[in-house]
Amino acid sequence: MIRKKMIYLLIVLQLIILGGIAGSHYITLQTGERVTLETEPIDPKDLFHGDYVILNYEISRLPLSLWADEGAPHYNEGVYVVLKESGEVYEASSVHNNRPDTEEGEVVLKAIVRGVMDHVGELRLDYGIERYYIEEGTGRQIEEDRPDRVAIRVAPWGQVTIEELIYTSSE
Repeated sequence: MIRKKMIYLLIVLQLIILGGIAGSHYITLQTGERVTLETEPIDPKDLFHGDYVILNYEISRLPLSLWADEGAPHYNEGVYVVLKESGEVYEASSVHNNRPDTEEGEVVLKAIVRGVMDHVGELRLDYGIERYYIEEGTGRQIEEDRPDRVAIRVAPWGQVTIEELIYTSSE
């Protein structure tokens, strides 16, 4: 009897976790602040997940001069990047160890340090939004059309979700 209850409890727990993941993505899309970033897509395939586009963001390679704290960032360290609205897109204004306070027109993204290039004064970051899964067979068209911006939604608690690819280049 106890074994049967444990199995039911595990099933319910798994359903709650899956519902929470799907729900947080939906809530982020509905309530998150919309941020537009500049990007350049590349089209690979993933045997397990299907077609996707790798997005390289302007904010993924930042000058070390934007580092706002003492010491230096380290590989695989979690950092916070302050993005400031600059016309139609957001640009990085500073990078911090701890989540900083923001002003009007600013948002904070959490990132992982993927490289500190002291010799060129560059910081390479990963935001967890570098893969955008697409309908099978559409990758070649996306690569040819080359969207140059991506709209993301940033939830108040920091979760980030890609909303859409934006094509602004004229043909």
